[in-house]
Amino acid sequence: MLIEFQGSVLVMLGAHLLGRSWIHPARVNAATHRRGYLRGPARLGLLRSPALVLFAVGHL
Repeated sequence: MLIEFQGSVLVMLGAHLLGRSWIHPARVNAATHRRGYLRGPARLGLLRSPALVLFAVGHL
């Protein structure tokens, strides 16, 4: 159960990074909010694989 919780925390961190990239585009070196939002999923993708592994291990 703890492993699944860690996966959930990674997903929440990814959502936070996505929102932060959109609200503050200068943090991801983007000129506009739209470009900041488009760079957010790339940062979210970095956390997707570890979260999926944690969810898979947690369900076993």
